[in-house]
Amino acid sequence: MTFIAPIAGLVAAAIAIPALVSLYFLKLRRRQLDVGSTLLWKKAIQDLQVNAPFQKMKRNLLLLLQLILLALLLLALAGPMWKMPFNPGKRTILVIDQSASMNATDESPTRLDAAKERALAMIGITDTGNTQQPGSVMVVSFAQHATVVQPFTSDVSLLRSAIRSIQPTDQPTNLAQAMKLVEPFAVRGSSGDTSGDDLSVYVFSDGRVGEGQTPTLRAGRLVFEQVGKARPEGGADNVAFISCSARRDYTNPQSVQVFAQLANYSTDAVSVNVTRTLDGQPIGVDKATLPPLGSTSPDEPGVVTLQYTLTLPGAAVLQLEHDHADALSSDNAVQVVIAPPQEVSVLLVSRGNAFLSRAVAASFIRRVVELTPEQYEGYNREQLAKADFDLVIFDSYTPKAVPPMDSLSFGCTPPLDGVVALAPPAGDDRAQYVLDWKRDDPLMNYVVLDDFVMASRTRLRLPIEGATVLATAEAGPVIAVIDGGTQSPGTRHVVTSFALLETNWPMQVSFAVFISNAMQTLGVGATGGNGIDFQPGDVATVPATDGQTLTYTGPTRLEGKGELGVVTLPMFNKVGLYRTTDKVAAPWDALAVNLTDPTESDLRPEPQLSVGTAPVKAQSRTLIASREIWRWFIWSALAMLVIEWLVYTRRMGL
Repeated sequence: MTFIAPIAGLVAAAIAIPALVSLYFLKLRRRQLDVGSTLLWKKAIQDLQVNAPFQKMKRNLLLLLQLILLALLLLALAGPMWKMPFNPGKRTILVIDQSASMNATDESPTRLDAAKERALAMIGITDTGNTQQPGSVMVVSFAQHATVVQPFTSDVSLLRSAIRSIQPTDQPTNLAQAMKLVEPFAVRGSSGDTSGDDLSVYVFSDGRVGEGQTPTLRAGRLVFEQVGKARPEGGADNVAFISCSARRDYTNPQSVQVFAQLANYSTDAVSVNVTRTLDGQPIGVDKATLPPLGSTSPDEPGVVTLQYTLTLPGAAVLQLEHDHADALSSDNAVQVVIAPPQEVSVLLVSRGNAFLSRAVAASFIRRVVELTPEQYEGYNREQLAKADFDLVIFDSYTPKAVPPMDSLSFGCTPPLDGVVALAPPAGDDRAQYVLDWKRDDPLMNYVVLDDFVMASRTRLRLPIEGATVLATAEAGPVIAVIDGGTQSPGTRHVVTSFALLETNWPMQVSFAVFISNAMQTLGVGATGGNGIDFQPGDVATVPATDGQTLTYTGPTRLEGKGELGVVTLPMFNKVGLYRTTDKVAAPWDALAVNLTDPTESDLRPEPQLSVGTAPVKAQSRTLIASREIWRWFIWSALAMLVIEWLVYTRRMGL
């Protein structure tokens, strides 16, 4: 350990200590007076000796105690610290969180800056303590994805530059990704063994790693360096938008319904003004009072729902913003790009299904054309592509080729690679129920499958990549969406393992809702005239011609080149509105990115990380590189003051 005291403390000591000692050397000079008797000569001589300006220093316990007391006070004033070597082992990995919550300003200037300063302090200890071997320190940053900023090195200048180069993002936290990146180094020792005992992993984060993550570190020593200040009363100084959506009315396409939720993570009720802006022009201000944290359920934020109705014949950008000044600004506003009204042209391939025909006709579509399977197969791929159909629906008929547009299949599967509808085992005639479904997918919005029953235990076998399960029954997946891939680039295909007439679904309201969602989601690039927004970490694909280059400017600059009918842009790092002046159809001329993430908006620091490790468990303590010890000197000074008072009162006979 190394003791550190600032130079200001030494200067103060050089002034104060001589001043105290001089009080024991200097004496007051008294006036000389003539006396009429020699009886006082002896006393006068003694007085002259006392009145001398200087005298020989004598042993004085009070002076010693006062010197010690003054020294302790001066040391406390100087703010001394112990510089603690962190004993990391032969290899050290510094893992720094750069997610959205690390932009909070409860640390100065932000949590990320505080984390970087503490990591730099550790690098300083590594340098002066000479405890590291060459190639022993690595720097990793992580948000939604993890990146090696600096491979193992002993060059302190490289390590410091790497730490300082870590930039803030608005992406969510994914500690599991960081641990996956670190894991190979944890299980591989410096000499090729698998003990991992020579590795120490320091995670600088506020602990807001999200639910459902299971980060693991099978070997090595993990230390959680907590960043962020917990409020004594609990809660956090933040009011955040945690959701926002816009949807056009099916019967009146010019009417747009807007829904948003505001959350309050403070323990006090908060009143805010919410400003609505359409294409940069204010259209209204509303006042909202948010209940405090825990008012509705323990440990949950107070939430209010905002609802608006707009008349909007074309495309526009809607923004909602509140005026409460809090510790995180990236969730204070949300923006949604509202697409123009679009009607879908549907091709229905069926041998007759009144339930499906009526559900499709009742949805918000431009036209529907019904064909028999034989009529459908009479068209080739080029003719279908030119027929101006946005969506094809197959009812219990498997086409010979994957269609060139989005599709919805009931009781059949297009010939997509790896997609097979499996019949139940022979003799198994049991019915089955849906166990779970993906409620947050646009295709499943407001769809309830609690009472959905299938006559047989059919299921889907899906490819490992490019497939998303939308509903799972007792036997396995029963509804899924698959990317067209190389067979039909830029298309999506929803498949089911069941025929409609073998279920009770057509008799339920959720079936009409599902068909309506399909009309508004498939065939029109997931716009359907509704609101479009992205989250940090998402990747946007914009319809474009092959070879076309699109450039978007906003919080950052994004650029992509058209391939297979779309432009794939780089990952969004920052929230805000991105616009392009290149030739692209509305609403893709603007892209809105919002931080509607309750995990990132909840700024309460976690006291520990839930990291599964074997055999070493994650530590919930915070290790500080330079530890202040001025409080020790204050308490010692108080104790010395009591001792000095006792000595003085005893000497004076009090």
